[in-house]
Amino acid sequence: MKRTKSPRAPTLEDVARSAGLSPMTVSRALNSPQLVRPKTVEKVMQAVRVTGYIPNALAGGLASRRSKLIAVVVPQINNNMFVDTIQSLSDELARRGYHILLCVAGYTEQTEAELVATLLSRRPDGVVLTGIHHTIELKKVILNAAIPVVEIWDLTPTPLDMLVGFSHEKVGQATGEYLLSKGYRRPGLLWTADRRAAQRKQGLCSVLQRHAIHAVPQVDVPPSGIAFAGAQRFKPAF
Repeated sequence: MKRTKSPRAPTLEDVARSAGLSPMTVSRALNSPQLVRPKTVEKVMQAVRVTGYIPNALAGGLASRRSKLIAVVVPQINNNMFVDTIQSLSDELARRGYHILLCVAGYTEQTEAELVATLLSRRPDGVVLTGIHHTIELKKVILNAAIPVVEIWDLTPTPLDMLVGFSHEKVGQATGEYLLSKGYRRPGLLWTADRRAAQRKQGLCSVLQRHAIHAVPQVDVPPSGIAFAGAQRFKPAF
């Protein structure tokens, strides 16, 4: 059977001819748009749409040393709180011309370290890590990568680079104060074996103890599927 000849893929030169610009200008507009006049960038993007050209992200990244990728590491994605974080990051980064490279690390520091090492081989322009507790190996690899790092969802006086977080202990305290303000005096605690959850538990229990509430039923459940597994295991506690 005779093989149908595939049409030639549009090239950078095709885009340049369509836009009436030099290939160098087109390349600069695609790889470093901040260095090119907005009208020129728009003309190039219009030519890209007309010709159907697909920019070579790898080649552009090698030339500009930018991948336009931000690695984001979270413990899980079946938790609405992390889903909201991921969506917000994705939306804001997209507005700035970046895309996220998402990775789920679970709740073990060693798994996180292995995944980050793999992610760095993709040459991301930055990394977002959930939490502040990491292996020594991960810290070394991250610092050697010499790229921006943002730790989220916790606080520490010694961040790897940048930090956006909050006090989990204070969250627990606020939760306890809210429950007491609503008249609850026999609370039960549903927790998972996670450092941040432990901080919230400590804050909540400190508030309850100040109000002479010491005997509090507690159930520990795995991080995955906490809402469903915990609901079933929580019943016998009362």
